[in-house]
Amino acid sequence: MRYDSVIFDLYGTLVDILTDETPQSFWQSIANLYKERGANYTADEVRDGYFEAINLQRVNKDEFFEPDLYKVFNRLFALKSVVVTRADIKQVAIKFRQLSTVKLLVYTGVKEALIKLKENGVKIYLLSNAQALFTMYELKSLGLDKLFDDIFISSDWAISKPSERFFELPIKKHRLNAKRTLMVGNDPVCDILGAKKMGLDTAYFKTETSPKDITPDANYLFDGCQIDKIVEIVLD
Repeated sequence: MRYDSVIFDLYGTLVDILTDETPQSFWQSIANLYKERGANYTADEVRDGYFEAINLQRVNKDEFFEPDLYKVFNRLFALKSVVVTRADIKQVAIKFRQLSTVKLLVYTGVKEALIKLKENGVKIYLLSNAQALFTMYELKSLGLDKLFDDIFISSDWAISKPSERFFELPIKKHRLNAKRTLMVGNDPVCDILGAKKMGLDTAYFKTETSPKDITPDANYLFDGCQIDKIVEIVLD
């Protein structure tokens, strides 16, 4: 077996996703969600407040800081002096994501490949630049939540790829051998460059959300999610 552990990116690597937060109708729907809970906003007000709250979290932070959307959704209630529970905020967040999602599906063969890796003793980890409010719900709905040995989502740690500090989380926690660990992702900078700085071998999936004009210096290059090839490489 060539590798003992594999670290996977999620969106664009294992899951095909397309979201759109631009329509005015979308923000009107979000305003309606807040109004139902006692916080009156127009579509423009809730949109502007949303992005303002994100920007406020970024002040004086380093370039790889990851905001926490829980705080964003909560601030929008607080600005209207409306007290809500964590469950209320989760409901709004999940609805926000559902309303903005155009496409969300697992690439062909992903579940089977992850199961095969685990059955052969390979440890698999998720390292995703994402929002836990959205991602944990989506992992469960897609049937992926139980397939990883551990999950690291950037919003939980206020840091994102390609920061070495984010990559260090699974490596240090699980005492991974860098020479026996493979990083699989679809972003040349966040996934591939970040992993290479940590001494990891890398596999690049060029998918729909990958940058069109960059070919990374990865150990393995694939057109699309060819996760069956990852299984072959790891178990070789």
